[in-house]
Amino acid sequence: MALAFFLLAARSLLILVGLLPGDWAPAFGFRAGLVDLAIPALVLVGIAWRYAGRLLHARHPLNSGRAAAQVLYPSDEIADLKEKMLGSSASAFALAGFDGALFYTNPAFIKIWGFPGEEQVVGKSISELWQWPDEERSLVDQVRDNGSWTGEVTATGFNGALFSAYLGASLLPDRAGKPVCIAISVVDLTPHAKVEAKLRKAYSEIERELDRQQIENAQFHELLQQEFEERKRAEEALLDSEKRLRSIVQNAGDAIILFDSDETIIFWNQAAEMLFGFKALEITGEAFSSIITQQTHHIYQQEKDRVIVSGKTDPVGKIINVMGLKKDGSEMPLELSLSSWKTSEGIFFTAIGRDVTERKLAEDRLEFMATHDILTGLPNRTLFLDRLSHAIAQASRNRSMLAVVLLDLDGFKHINDTWGHARGDQVLQVIGSRLENTLRKSDTIARLGGDEFTVIIENVNHIDDVSIIAEKISSALSVPIEIDGQEHRVTASIGISLYPKDGEDHENLLMKADMAMYFIKERGKNNHHFYSASLSTHASGN
Repeated sequence: MALAFFLLAARSLLILVGLLPGDWAPAFGFRAGLVDLAIPALVLVGIAWRYAGRLLHARHPLNSGRAAAQVLYPSDEIADLKEKMLGSSASAFALAGFDGALFYTNPAFIKIWGFPGEEQVVGKSISELWQWPDEERSLVDQVRDNGSWTGEVTATGFNGALFSAYLGASLLPDRAGKPVCIAISVVDLTPHAKVEAKLRKAYSEIERELDRQQIENAQFHELLQQEFEERKRAEEALLDSEKRLRSIVQNAGDAIILFDSDETIIFWNQAAEMLFGFKALEITGEAFSSIITQQTHHIYQQEKDRVIVSGKTDPVGKIINVMGLKKDGSEMPLELSLSSWKTSEGIFFTAIGRDVTERKLAEDRLEFMATHDILTGLPNRTLFLDRLSHAIAQASRNRSMLAVVLLDLDGFKHINDTWGHARGDQVLQVIGSRLENTLRKSDTIARLGGDEFTVIIENVNHIDDVSIIAEKISSALSVPIEIDGQEHRVTASIGISLYPKDGEDHENLLMKADMAMYFIKERGKNNHHFYSASLSTHASGN
């Protein structure tokens, strides 16, 4: 039970001190992610203040912000704890008494509301900061009755502007278990609402365009089938129809190619000439497979063979994606609408194609952004956990060992505070590049957030091999970083866990690497340390 509670608190601490993004949410949904963040965060705040209560012997439930402040603030040790736990956190936190008056707010909380300083907000009633949805029962009532409350509210900024926020509130007890005050955490939903609106609009436009294209393709395929059927009934009518059809097809914006059941090309329009580089006279009579890369032949051949074997044609067409082959030998992603129709002479196919290179690049970019850190270009937490799960499965099959290496930069906060976040971002980019140049191509390097990086080392033969790699990392990062004529120095505290010795899933391996890393942080930094069972005993004792 103690270990489970420690895991929960450690995860929340990463978020509180900014090592995880403040708006981070798991894969099952943004709102669910906020709840997942708010509850452990409040638990951790509760631990901090219970510890504060232990130092001050605060044993009495408080009814006002002023009384809570008198108990919670007098000790230098408490002020230091408050600063470490809450003051430096990227997440917004506040403390209020049971009269609803705020007596502490961290910088992130002040920033969200736009107050000039803490003095403008301390002492205010929480009812002045947001529009409470329940007219009969206040937030204080809700928390008193239920112990906690989470939900979305409409907040009022210092300048009067309204914005959406996700609010979490919880009772904080003293050592005796009696409530002391109310802890409040807040997430500004404004940036997420804008992104969601843009995505919804983009998806809606894509769906409308796809529906329009499908209707146009179906209508055109039906026209082609009707025209060719009329050839049997009237030669003269066929000649006129063919002229009209050729005019439509020749001037179509998409490449239109007709071929028979033997894959012999019998028609090739002007758009196809521009797309592939072959003139109609050059390509007519050649195999349709000659303009599709060997690696994607099977995709269209499966559909063609299905129609030939079953004898059931499809005039509407099926969308398939293959790689097209141009005359100059270059390749391109090609979207084909492949339809079929039957006459007395056999089964024929119509392929309407377009180059989707730009769309493919956009899709690849979106996928990259979803799985990589935009600042450094390294895999993000999502991709890292996916690769770690695959690496663990591979190591299990091969009965091999792997290492999880967790790095936290020493001295990076000083650079950020002294030179600003833009300079800090430049330093992080250099660090990411050095890690890539130091490690093997087969090793996964990821940025988890803030100044925290992690590495997966597979196929480890001996623990000494991991030590050598850790020393290489330390050596590479210790070289001064020069930016605009100014040298910056950072080192790394490195924690290491091993599979299967220290754990058989990514949660345990990351947690134990984190323990080892903090062990080094507390003992001089700029070194590496392997996890051992004594670290868990030490952590549980604390």
